Amino acid sequence: MWLWCTLVTISYPAAAYELLNKVGPAVYIGHSQGGAEIYTILKSHPDIRFAAAISVEGGNCPDVADVALWKNIPFMYLTGDYRDPPANCPAFIDALNASGGKGTSLYLPSIGILGNDHMMMMDKNSDQVAQVVVDWIEKNVPGAK
Repeated sequence: MWLWCTLVTISYPAAAYELLNKVGPAVYIGHSQGGAEIYTILKSHPDIRFAAAISVEGGNCPDVADVALWKNIPFMYLTGDYRDPPANCPAFIDALNASGGKGTSLYLPSIGILGNDHMMMMDKNSDQVAQVVVDWIEKNVPGAK
């Protein structure tokens, strides 16, 4: 069993840590600043119970130097055509996958999904975007099916 936990605007790593310790391993999906907070939370609490982490247009990907923190946490960085994927994502994703982890940087136009702005969960094709996220979770998170 898995819990899909969307924490969009948590600014306090301790609060996220406390919540995930109560509910158990969860898929963290953060949008914009909420996506950028994933890295702060993990660096502050490396023993946090993420089942996976998804950053939707959340600034940059984590630093390659921090790849060891991510080895056991499937990670996806999702971008629509509002902006290009962050320049540091390919290096981080390659390093994570080379370490035995699971990393994906997905630019929606590269799979034919167009017309998404920064608030892709509110766009007319939001169901299509959500299905991409669900499919990724089912493929990459143990026990998610």
